[in-house]
Amino acid sequence: MTTCTVLTQRLHSLLQEDSARLAEMAAHICACASCRRGQISLPPGFGLLVYLTLDHGARQPTLAAYYEATHPAYPLAQLDDREIVATALHLALCPLCRGQFEALCELSEVEEQGDLQEQEE
Repeated sequence: MTTCTVLTQRLHSLLQEDSARLAEMAAHICACASCRRGQISLPPGFGLLVYLTLDHGARQPTLAAYYEATHPAYPLAQLDDREIVATALHLALCPLCRGQFEALCELSEVEEQGDLQEQEE
């Protein structure tokens, strides 16, 4: 599995409420397939981030919206930068949600391929 380390260099700014860096992180997540799927190499010592992002009640309903908001070809939903970053971190830390998100991605990709085939016919 390929992991991305770009976000680990910017995570400290998340706690400082730096909106410019938060926007930069969200843009990177939208552009990076590894980060978008939660394949992020997190440094040790981010216990507070683990605590803040492991809220299944808050994350679970947003997985579909997160997929739509971070879809590189055509984002169909909007999430604020904080929600994009928090969801990506949650996916990096929670194997259950990451598995559910991977299944959602696979189903969505099959559906999109079917839509493209229908358009070609």
